[in-house]
Amino acid sequence: MKNLYIIILLGLITAKNGYTQCSNYESNYPSGTASTTSNSLTTVNTCMYGGEYTYFNVTAGETYTWTTCGDSDFDTQLTLTQGSSTSGANLAFNDDDNCDTQSTITWTATFTGTVTLLVSQYNCSSNSTCMTVQWACTSCGAPPPAGCIGGSNNTCAAADPFCTGTAYNYCNTTGVASMGAYSCLGSTPNPMWMYLQISTSGNIDIFIEQYKNNGDDIDVDFALYGPYTDFASACPAINESTATVDCSFSAASTETANITNAVAGQWYIMLITNYNGAAGYIQFSQTGGSGATNCDIIDPCKSKATKTNPICNGGTGSILIAATNGAQPYNISWSGTSSGNPGGNEIDSTAETYTIPSLAAGNYVVTITD
Repeated sequence: MKNLYIIILLGLITAKNGYTQCSNYESNYPSGTASTTSNSLTTVNTCMYGGEYTYFNVTAGETYTWTTCGDSDFDTQLTLTQGSSTSGANLAFNDDDNCDTQSTITWTATFTGTVTLLVSQYNCSSNSTCMTVQWACTSCGAPPPAGCIGGSNNTCAAADPFCTGTAYNYCNTTGVASMGAYSCLGSTPNPMWMYLQISTSGNIDIFIEQYKNNGDDIDVDFALYGPYTDFASACPAINESTATVDCSFSAASTETANITNAVAGQWYIMLITNYNGAAGYIQFSQTGGSGATNCDIIDPCKSKATKTNPICNGGTGSILIAATNGAQPYNISWSGTSSGNPGGNEIDSTAETYTIPSLAAGNYVVTITD
């Protein structure tokens, strides 16, 4: 009798776990076909009964999640089938996830089309009790930002500054021919150039991802060059065969660029390409490492001019120039009662100043170029 009891118990366990799908289709609710590109859970309905089923649009390659976790009105089972019918091929089934008696299906679409989700009460039964069902496209990109910045930095000389202390949305480049192979990059279509300066020594990990304007993720590739003593010396040193600090030419839509043992004051150049060619944006931010970058270079160049007036008629005065932010070094020129452009770089760092001497009385416009 004891042995018989054990056999019956095992049979009960097998029966509970043996379901591969339910088939108690009662009614289509809510009606219509749901779609989403959000990677955050959104509510399908807050009152789905056991036996009700809903249609969903899916895209091949994307991963979707359906769940009743967060509600507790009854013990659920979820059945996912192909097409918008009650007799489609079984795609996935779940009876109790890691949230007590509630269920979750996570499934990657192998086709673009429609699927049907059936909600059941254990044991594949129907009821008239409300249950909240949510779903998400967990692999879909983040919603497109309200706007991106940049977009004209498709040469090294026109590179834009960035710092890793803030997450950025930069407009990617489109319609620009490949420069050829650079380091590990087999081709460089639609290049975008950025530069950064190290403010705190240490390792820095930069996470990069690229999206179309509709939020779909697309391939992103990069090459990271450095270190350099200043920005002015960086671009002339970069060509097809220049060695990189890090580089990747994969089909992935995300990459991580690693700077090891960065030293405060050093400069780095990053080349990012858009192999897909679609208009969109690139996001990047620091995700690891104890190093940090200088965010002052993001701000427009700031300057201060202090004049010294002529002491008497016929005498001359001067203007003392100080500049901060921007990308050092700075070139100083002026126009007005007299004009001048000494050439070269009059201020090499933010700790320095430059004096324009021997100026006759009058009005002057001083131009600082970084």
